[in-house]
Amino acid sequence: MFEAFSFRSLLRAQGIRLLSIQYTETHAPGANHVCCKPIEYSVADGSFKQIPEETMHEISESLRFRPSKAEVSRLSSTLYVRVPR
Repeated sequence: MFEAFSFRSLLRAQGIRLLSIQYTETHAPGANHVCCKPIEYSVADGSFKQIPEETMHEISESLRFRPSKAEVSRLSSTLYVRVPR
């Protein structure tokens, strides 16, 4: 619960309203294969709480400019995340 609360605070502080998460699989060095369509989560309605804690942690680390497995990019108030499985 605390993890989700601080994650939400971090997203709100940065003005992020929507998360779009896409999970990928790596088959060869440097080659990513997308294994599913992006899943969108709203920060306002709390649907982001369905995100696994490990993924939340990777996103938090990336937003704090720390090393992370997640590839994060931002366009306006939407955060696009690619996470390797």
